[in-house]
Amino acid sequence: MWNGLIDHRLALIARCSGAADVVGAVSFAREHDLRVSVRGGGHNIAGNAVCIGG
Repeated sequence: MWNGLIDHRLALIARCSGAADVVGAVSFAREHDLRVSVRGGGHNIAGNAVCIGG
């Protein structure tokens, strides 16, 4: 994730193309104790749209 105004480090980004991908990504996050944030369209310049390390 790149944004010159914030310094968040993501563990990974899942580019889901359907419901099965979402289920797989959430299951993976649960199994590996990762926090999840969802980008549903717009951006948030303040960095509130992403979690740190998730």
